[in-house]
This record gives sequence, C-alpha cells and structure tokens, in this order.
Amino acid sequence: MLLVFAAASALAQSAPPASVSLDGVITGWHTVRPGETLVGITTRYLGSNERWKDNWALNPAIQNPHVIQPGTRLRIILDFETAPPVARLKVVAGKVEARPVPIPWNQAQVEDLLVERDGLRTYSQSSTEIEFRDGTNLVLSEESLVFVRPSQRAPTGPRKRSIEIVEGQAEVQALVPGAPRTDVEILIGSATATATRTADGLAQTRARKTDDGTAQVMVYEGASEVAAAGASVAVARGMGTAVKKDTPPSPPEELLAAPRSLEPAAGSEWRYGDPWFSWEPVEGAASHTLEICRDPRCGELALRTLDLAAPRMRPEPLPAGDYYWRVTAVSLSGLDGFPSESKPFTVLFTGQDTTGPTGTVTISGRHFDRDGTTYWAPDARLEVTMTDEQSGLDSWAAQVDGRQLAEAALAGPWTNGVHTGKAIGVDRVGNLGETAALRYLVDADGPAIDVRLGGKELVEEKLGSEALPKRWDRRKRKWIATYAPATVARKPVWTPLASASDGSPIADTYDRGQALKTAQRPQSRIDVAGNNPGVLLFAAGKLSLGPRSVSVRHGDSVTLFDPDEADGPGTVKSPVLWIGARDAGTGEVVRMTVSTAVEAGETYLVVEAEDLFGNRRRVGLRFRPLAN
Repeated sequence: MLLVFAAASALAQSAPPASVSLDGVITGWHTVRPGETLVGITTRYLGSNERWKDNWALNPAIQNPHVIQPGTRLRIILDFETAPPVARLKVVAGKVEARPVPIPWNQAQVEDLLVERDGLRTYSQSSTEIEFRDGTNLVLSEESLVFVRPSQRAPTGPRKRSIEIVEGQAEVQALVPGAPRTDVEILIGSATATATRTADGLAQTRARKTDDGTAQVMVYEGASEVAAAGASVAVARGMGTAVKKDTPPSPPEELLAAPRSLEPAAGSEWRYGDPWFSWEPVEGAASHTLEICRDPRCGELALRTLDLAAPRMRPEPLPAGDYYWRVTAVSLSGLDGFPSESKPFTVLFTGQDTTGPTGTVTISGRHFDRDGTTYWAPDARLEVTMTDEQSGLDSWAAQVDGRQLAEAALAGPWTNGVHTGKAIGVDRVGNLGETAALRYLVDADGPAIDVRLGGKELVEEKLGSEALPKRWDRRKRKWIATYAPATVARKPVWTPLASASDGSPIADTYDRGQALKTAQRPQSRIDVAGNNPGVLLFAAGKLSLGPRSVSVRHGDSVTLFDPDEADGPGTVKSPVLWIGARDAGTGEVVRMTVSTAVEAGETYLVVEAEDLFGNRRRVGLRFRPLAN
C-alpha cells in the first residue's frame, strides 16, 4: 500500500508538458466517469499509459490528473488502430443529447466520444452522425434513441459492432471502398439485423422501430441477415423486410425506386427560404418523406417532413446557407424506398417570398399618344416584361379585355376600338402578380367619307359669301357673286372650287383664277393633304347622286350624302359637291384624293382617304345627268 501511494504521489507532483504536437494525431472529447483518472483514460484509448502527460497537456485546467470531477470533458488523443471499440460524434444538428454511462443525459457536442453502453438521442428536427474507428458511419434521424452495445469478436470472420435502436431510425453507412471488414449488428426490439459489406467494403442499411414496436430493415448497399422468433431471412440489396413484435420476419419485398425529376435542380440559388420542392410521383408509393440537410448524407438535418401525399411541398422559411435535399417514396407496407440523390441548393437571404412577379405591358410598332390616350395601328405588338427577383418567374399570361391570349396573338392584328391589356404572372412558389393595365385605342378602320350635294348655300357655308367668286354681268355692268364657273360642256364636268384641311380655312385656299382655268381644262385628279381634308366640286347641268361601293376596307359600303339639300331626292341643278374625310380613330386624316373615271358614258368620282396609320377607305360615287 505504501508503494502504491508513493507512486501516485510522484505522478501527482510531476508537471504536464507545456505543449504537445498534434500533427497527424486524432483527438476526441471524453466525458469523465466516476473513479476515472487520466492514466486510466489514456490506457483505455491508446492501449498503454505512455502518453498520459500528453493528454494532460491538452487539458491544462486539470490540476490533479488522478482526481477528476465526473462529467468533465477532456480532449484525448486517439489511435483507431489499437483503441477498443469507440465512436466519435462527427455531426450534431439541433437538440442531440448523449449519455456517457453513468453520467446523466447532456447536450452532445461534435467530437464527443462514445464507448460501450453509452447512449445517444435526438429530438424533433434534429440528427447526428457517428463515426466508428473502422470508417463505418451511423446516421441517427430525429426522435431516435440508440445505445452502443459491447462488440463481439467471433472465432472466425470479422468483428461485429453492435448498436440497439430503442426508438426511431438509424442508418448504417459504409460508403468508402476498401474499409476494414466489420459487420454491424442492429438490435431492434425482438429482431436482430446484421449489416454486411460488399467485397468492396460498401454497406448501407436503414433500420427503424415504429411506434407499435415493428422493426423495419431496408438494404440499399451490401446485404443483411434479419432474425427474430427463431427464424431468419436474407435481405439483399434493394430489398426490405418488416418484423412485428415477437414474430418471424416477413418475406423480403422490393424497395421502391428513387423519385425522379426533382425541382429545384442541383445548384439552384434562392433569394428566399421557402421554395417549392417537387418530384415525379413513384408508382406504388403511399407517401413520401422530404429531407433538407446541411450535408449530402443528411447527418446534419435541417428539416424532415413525413407522410407527404402530394409530390410537392413548400417548407417554412429556411435560414440563409447551403443545403442538400432528397426525397424518399414510402410503400404501402411502410418500407422506405431508395432515397433520391441529394441535390445541393443555396438560400441567399433568410425570409419568405410573399410577393408576386412585377412587370410592364408596353407597345412596339406604330402608335402615338394624344390627350392621355394611346392610339395603336392594327399591326402594333403588345410587349410583356415580367420578372421575379426572389423565387423566379414560373409563367405569365397576357389578358386583353379580360380574355387570355396566346403569346403569338400579341402581335395582332387588333380589332377596331378601345381595349385594355395587362399581364398576370406566377412565381415559382405560387404568388400572383400583375402589371398595371394599359388602355389603348386601336384604329383599324379607314377614314369616313362625307359627301354633301348642294347649291349656293353649301358654297356659302364652306367659303363664306365674301369669298364667292364674281362674274361680270354685261347687262347690269357690274360684278355679281356666283359660285358657278363658266359652263364648259353639256355633260357634267367636275371642277374644283376650293380645297382645305383643318387649320387652313377653305376661303383662304380658294383661287378663282385656278378654278376658272380648271373649268376650261378639267383635271382628273385632286390631291388634298393635311388633317381632315375637304374639297368643293362644281358640275354644270342637273345631276342625281347615288352610292356605289368600289372598294371599301373591311367590307364596308359607306357613302354619306344629304339629299334634303337638293332640288329633289338626290338631285340638284348646277350642283356643288362637298367631299370631306374624317377619322374616328386617330382623328387625323393625312391625305385625300378625288379622281374621275368615265364608263359607258357615266362619270364616276373615286374618293380615297388615308389616316395616320395607313388605313384607307375607297368609295365610288356615280352620277347621272337628268333631262333639262
């Protein structure tokens, strides 16, 4: 006893080294149990106590390496080649607790060490990944409870590592080829599943204990032997089995395939945290499970949603950061199918997308604005621009007068009249947005042609009495106002008295000399430019006036005249004809042409008018001379 005490005193009096080199050294965090010393802990993990002072140097707060308060966390040097079975926490996400027996449950931390009989449990939307010294990983999902059991070394064959699932789900993963051959024994209630690796050292088995005590085993890589109630079944890759409490395993069934056509695609970036996740439904699936994680293997769980009937889901907003997501189809028997490949995506800004797309509706092509109204030519094009800075634009549709139009119809042609257009967009999370309405007037008709047949009164109305031409009356020996040029022929010959447009009074443009000269040499064409043009024509003799359509835009047949001003119905002696053009659309006629034509002894007037957009109207007027 005295020798032992003296040795302990010598150890206590020695000082730890000032520092220790950790190049190439693996360390972990050990929770001190009652009665443990630094020498014993070092021996446990390294097989000897030679480096206990190095461990002391890693923990300078320890005053006495032989008397350490239980529950203290120590940083310990590890040697996975010689150490006894040990696991190290690689990932901790959310609320995860560890129980280093007999220390009570406490918050687990990355690099915590677990040895035989230690426990680990996760809470809602939490997970952890455990790394064993042989490279095998154990991913513990949410609301799960697992204990590390004493490992067994068979007389022949690989060593068996043992874990017990008391609640929830754990997945054994050995996905690095060439790792040491170690089988993992999983205890699930009354069932035992032994996950074995392939010849390349690969294994992936998911095991779960349901609320009613049923054990479920699904093999994605390698194989498994499941035993219960004195019976066992071999479960190959891509197969699964269920074991109800105290009953033999069910025959293995094929697992469902991984869902495809996942959106968002790999590498997507989102300016908000709640995008829609969607996938192609898997035939035979009763539901789906969506997992959003910080790593491809979902050791660091961010969100897990079960029992999704529809093949899409929009989560609560995620914090900004990098993520992976995957989805798994669940069969009618409750077994998980193959998980889809984990797709990385990035949330750029924390928050929710609650606003819809924005945009504008504009016009390209011939148009102009006047007095707050936009006038369009029939061939103008409706241009839609819509964007969504957060989730991105999914689709948009244009509406004109409340009716949805195909994109090809935005180029027209448009019908005559007033229209209202706008666009409605949908972003990738379903928010609606619409542009401001654009009200526009389409001018698709040519100008209207006004024709009036009259006499002196019509001339005075258009020219004014002071502007009437004068003729010399030899008998009275004075100038007398008249509207008729000299008679030039018995047949009707139209002669222009005057022409004008808005802003240029007709009296100012009347040229008596030109009218008289024209009467002597009848011209066959009169061109009148300007806005809303008009022309006065005179014909010798007595005529009747009737409408005749030559070619009228859109199939109209419009000739306007007022026979009430004539001496008889549509008849007047020595008539004066007023021909004018006006446009109800743009309100602007840019030119009018009056020309004469003779067929079968009858004289025709052909009136053509064109508006600002090039819409034309062509009307033919027929006249017959009446007997004197």
